[in-house]
Amino acid sequence: MNVTIKDDNNIPKMLKNLKKLKGSTIKVGVPDGDLADIAAVHEFGATITAKKKYLAIPLQRKYKGRSPREFNDLFFVPAKSGNGGTLCKAKGKGKKAKVEACYWLTKSVKIPERSFLRACVDEKEKDFYKFAEKQLDKWLQSNSDPEPMLNALGLQFRGYVQKYIRDLSSPANAPLTKAVKGSGNPLIDTGNLVGSIEFEVKS
Repeated sequence: MNVTIKDDNNIPKMLKNLKKLKGSTIKVGVPDGDLADIAAVHEFGATITAKKKYLAIPLQRKYKGRSPREFNDLFFVPAKSGNGGTLCKAKGKGKKAKVEACYWLTKSVKIPERSFLRACVDEKEKDFYKFAEKQLDKWLQSNSDPEPMLNALGLQFRGYVQKYIRDLSSPANAPLTKAVKGSGNPLIDTGNLVGSIEFEVKS
């Protein structure tokens, strides 16, 4: 009886995959663009200064996302401090007339630091390393291309960041901001920020 022994040498393939893994990086965050600028403001904090004279801050939800220039019936009430004031609208006529405050005008607004990337790394570092060790062990046993494992790592950390954004509560929004937004989460408004979190694998 003839016996044929076949011995597959997987070492070259493993060395190739290890080389690919060594040169790989995973980037998690907000892609470049307007949202990246907004993300940076939240991550590090900033003072937003008016490019011209004033910033217009909506005082009611119905004015959110709309410019005062869309209205031709607003009038200005200066603040007693001399810094800015309020754009108002008259509602009704005669003795029953009321004044509705529409926008607060100010020269600058300070946005406090609400880190969601660095703080998330600090909070989830140990959990992520445990997850990564398990994924690495599976990958070594499979002796396959590392890209699926790297994608799994990217997805996992993106999920960490998105959950951190949804759960963040401090520093809280000012009562006015909370009322206009209709929610108490300082980083959730339209949902664009949390939805913009992406990961990228580079080999």
